[in-house]
Amino acid sequence: IIQITMHKNIDKTSIHYSRMVVHLQFFLQRLLQNEMLQSNDRELYHFLKRNVPHSVECACKISDYVKQRVKQTLSIEEIVYLATHISRVFGENTDI
Repeated sequence: IIQITMHKNIDKTSIHYSRMVVHLQFFLQRLLQNEMLQSNDRELYHFLKRNVPHSVECACKISDYVKQRVKQTLSIEEIVYLATHISRVFGENTDI
């Protein structure tokens, strides 16, 4: 989903990739244990949507996939973390 949405290959040697993999491992653990991070703060989500829109779009596609496959809705906070890691891997905005 990530490479297709971002239209780029992932550099699997980068530190950002390694950090994203660790995040995804914990994300999957929380998903399987039904312990998603929760936050009602949408300010950071809207900030990312303005500054790294492709990464947010990608994170939302992952959220849609999870909802379709395992019938769980990701929280805004989980989408924010995914989008942040995706933006770093692809260098969408180096200020984030």
